[in-house]
Amino acid sequence: MARQLYETGADRSKEDAAKAVLAKAWGAVFHKLPVKYGADWIAVRGGKAVAVLEYKNRPHKHDRYPTYLLSLHKWMTVRQVAAEAKVRAFLVVEFTDGLYWAEMMDGIGETGVGGRTDRGDLDDVEPCQFVPLSFFTRLREDD
Repeated sequence: MARQLYETGADRSKEDAAKAVLAKAWGAVFHKLPVKYGADWIAVRGGKAVAVLEYKNRPHKHDRYPTYLLSLHKWMTVRQVAAEAKVRAFLVVEFTDGLYWAEMMDGIGETGVGGRTDRGDLDDVEPCQFVPLSFFTRLREDD
């Protein structure tokens, strides 16, 4: 059975707005990837792919927790797509106090088990990559 999708129209609107900010700041065109790729965007500059990105939105300030938790499956998938394309992989997280990004490199964070339990979805608790906030950079308004 396919995993339930929780993304809403409001979520997609936030994603589109963040994409526009990143495209302007990084001087690239961001293309939405089909679901089968397991990542949100591929960034292109000068006709060549330069990055694969995953976008998340969280309803709290960036420093509420000491790490950012991402499903290990998502972490591996985004990095694999980037490796095959020979480009860098980025995690972009929009918190209530700004848009932050981290390069998804070897050796950052630790793997453990985590997730949410408020939806009653047993698949919400799984192996995760815990990325320290020190690896994130805030995208400034003038970037």
